Amino acid sequence: MTDATCPVAKHDKRYSALGLLQRYAGHKVTHLKTRILFTSGWCLFFIYQTTIEIAPFCFALIVAGDLIETFYMKRLLNTRIEALDEARVKRMSLLLGLVDSICYATAVAILAYFCTVSLVDHHVHWEPIFAMYLLMGVSVAYVMFFHLNPIPIAMRAMVNFAVAMGIMLVGPPDVLVRTSDHPLEIGGLVLFGLVTIWQARLMMARHERRRKTELKLVNQQRELQDAYTQMHAQQIEARRLALVAESANDSVMIVDNEFNITWVNESFSRVTGFSAQEAIGHRPGNLLNCPETDMTAVAEMNAKLLSGETVRAVLLSQRKDGQRIWLEVSQVPMVNAQGQLESVISVERDITAAKEHEAELECARKAAEDGARSKAEFLAIMSHEIRTPLNGVIGMTQLLEHTRLDDDQRNYAETIHSSARSLLALINDILDLSKMEARDVTLTPINFDVRRCFETGMAILPPLAEEKGISLTLNIPEEVPRYLCGDDRRITQILMNVVGNAIKFTGEGGVRVDVESVVENDTAHLSFAVTDTGIGVPLDVQERIFERFSQADAATSRRFGGTGLGLTISQRLAHAMGGEITLTSEPGQGSCFTTKLVLAAGEEEVPAEGIEPNPQVALTDVRILVAEDNQVNRVLVQKFLKDSGAKLGFAVDGEQAIDMAKALEPEIILMDLSMPNVNGLQATRAIRELNIPQPHIVALTANAFEEDRAACFEAGMDDFLSKPVSRKALLANLQDVITQRRIETPAHSLYDATDASLRTERNSR
Repeated sequence: MTDATCPVAKHDKRYSALGLLQRYAGHKVTHLKTRILFTSGWCLFFIYQTTIEIAPFCFALIVAGDLIETFYMKRLLNTRIEALDEARVKRMSLLLGLVDSICYATAVAILAYFCTVSLVDHHVHWEPIFAMYLLMGVSVAYVMFFHLNPIPIAMRAMVNFAVAMGIMLVGPPDVLVRTSDHPLEIGGLVLFGLVTIWQARLMMARHERRRKTELKLVNQQRELQDAYTQMHAQQIEARRLALVAESANDSVMIVDNEFNITWVNESFSRVTGFSAQEAIGHRPGNLLNCPETDMTAVAEMNAKLLSGETVRAVLLSQRKDGQRIWLEVSQVPMVNAQGQLESVISVERDITAAKEHEAELECARKAAEDGARSKAEFLAIMSHEIRTPLNGVIGMTQLLEHTRLDDDQRNYAETIHSSARSLLALINDILDLSKMEARDVTLTPINFDVRRCFETGMAILPPLAEEKGISLTLNIPEEVPRYLCGDDRRITQILMNVVGNAIKFTGEGGVRVDVESVVENDTAHLSFAVTDTGIGVPLDVQERIFERFSQADAATSRRFGGTGLGLTISQRLAHAMGGEITLTSEPGQGSCFTTKLVLAAGEEEVPAEGIEPNPQVALTDVRILVAEDNQVNRVLVQKFLKDSGAKLGFAVDGEQAIDMAKALEPEIILMDLSMPNVNGLQATRAIRELNIPQPHIVALTANAFEEDRAACFEAGMDDFLSKPVSRKALLANLQDVITQRRIETPAHSLYDATDASLRTERNSR
């Protein structure tokens, strides 16, 4: 209902100042003919009683004033209230009403003056009685409409008529004699005025009571209308909700405050198998609970409902036929004004299919985890099985290269060595990628020397560049911080992959590495750009250059070799360090790989006082125990250390290694992990429990996973070398260990030291 059609609004509009004025205007226009007939009647009466000369003039004067006001009132009546200017309307109504009343009073006074003078006994008698009664009668008519005019016009007209009657009582100027009843006429006039005022007040009071009564009725009507509208809307909403509940796919039921079912929809029967007649009057739990239902959850739900809380839960239930189903239950309590539970609306959704799907996904997840675990185990086994013979191939090739060979033989040996190294690089890439796919990249941040990191990483690459006749340049500006905190081993891996890739695809010119670093607060942004003058990368290939096994085309792969894994591994390592590798290239113009990493600001490490490593220290008389089940690898280590002066002992499994550790009390043990009977980890733990001078145990194994490294250190090992290992790397490691032990521990107490005091941060990595 709009404001314009509201009963109260209509009532207020009707009784507003302009509304009352329009109602007055309506009466004025409606009774115009009646007023003209009335005026014509008494004018004819004057003509009949006196003379015809004056009455027509007076009639015209009265009608003119009435027509002027009526014409304006008609216009006012035909205009909407909203379009009226209240102040202007009141002024015009007052003015025209004044003109009308003055015209009427003047006409009556003229007739009275000229027609009521008579000579009686030579006296002039003024007899305005008819005129006064005429004005009084018209005043009564105005009183009837007193309540309709807010100005009010009626009061103004009565004042004008009262003035006119007062003048009539005084009489014309030539009145000589006054009748004795003249004071009575004045008194009668005053009395009539008082009666008129009293009657006007009665009319106003009656009008006000009527107005209040109408307003009260209108308010009641509006309240009834609002209540009806609200009830109608509630009925519509109730019908909609009932329709929704009845046609919903979910089971809907209503229970009372004692948790007995009072209503269910059709879906309840479809989901549970119970009909409405079977369900109503029973508790839901008596129908749906099964031995596997979580009764603790049910008790918690009921307690929350009694306290007025909405509850949601997933319960295992049963159908009428005993079939188990999973229901997602949502219950809303309905409470009264006192907060007491009156009823509960329960919506239950059958999620059995979703639960089965969830179980399938869980099984698939476990299968995937088992597959990943099997893959990791397979890779670990393959890594060990491939690296073990490969260690023998590379080691024996190194030994062969140090013998007297002719040119052809040396060329054969170098070819074998190069092929073995390529095979080792391929194995390392596949293992790295598989480990990254199986789990997140593990980083070991330490403070490292930036220049030393890049110089060490580039140290093994110049021979490759010289072989192709190209230059290899490293540029590290002075403003680059010397120390940063990060995993320098992974940074070196990225550097070697990217630079090695650039060398591989560059036939002439050179490769340049530019290093930059900016430190903001405690965060360091390290970037290095590897620019080459090689074949470049086509635009359509740049989008997938970092995908695994991705190269420009098959011809490129055949021409330059490689698997395309290096850049994939490098990009994943960069992402793990909060950065990325980007490429800009033009075919035939070379390429630029920019690596950006986010590291932490580092601090310069102060070396331990008195420690001065001397790599030239000989291994003479150093007792070394080699625990290795593979005969080729035992022979290889024996050949590597033949001229070192060390005293070697060999164990073919972990159990023998423990016994020989008791007997020999070695300073260093080279421990393989995969050995029969007792493996390397078990042997290490047993040796650490022996009451002997604890040796420095180095894991020399084909297991190259990060978890293998962590397991070695957890078992008590001090260092980790993955196969295949070169003679140079093995000798350098052993010399470093002996140098470190003899600097930190005097000779007479060397065998009293424990391995825990000899571990360095480099080894713990």
